[in-house]
Amino acid sequence: MLLMHFLRVMNLQKSTKRLVNTITDYMDISMVVSGSMNVTKKDIKIKDFLRGIYEEYKEMFENKGIEFSFVIPDEIAEYDLHTDSELLGKIMIHLISNAYKFTKKGRVLIGIKNNQEGIQFFVTDTGIGIAKENLNI
Repeated sequence: MLLMHFLRVMNLQKSTKRLVNTITDYMDISMVVSGSMNVTKKDIKIKDFLRGIYEEYKEMFENKGIEFSFVIPDEIAEYDLHTDSELLGKIMIHLISNAYKFTKKGRVLIGIKNNQEGIQFFVTDTGIGIAKENLNI
C-alpha cells in the first residue's frame, strides 16, 4: 500500500514537472516573439556550455536506453561565444526534450558545427521526425 502511494506521488511529481516545463516553454516563446524578453549577453565557452547540457540530460537518456552524446569539432571547442546562455540553453533543452519524447530507440546527438554563415548548434535523433508538409523550408 505504501509503495503504491509512493509510486503515485512520484508519477504526479513527474507529470507536474512536465506541465510546468511546457507552460514555461510557451511563455518563453511568447516573450521572444513579442520582443519583450530581455537578452543578456556574455562570453561563454562553447565546450563548457554543451558539456553542461549533456551532463544534465545524460542519465535521463540512459534510463530510457537511448544513446546520448555530443560532438564539438576541435577547431570550435575552445571558442568563446557572446550570447545569452540562458536563452540558448532553453532553446537547446526544448529541442533535446522533443528528441527524447519522440525517440523510442536509437540515439540523440547534440553538438555544434561550422557552416558557411558561422557556427550552428544542432540536435539530431533517430525519432519519428517531422512530416515534410509540416516543415517551413
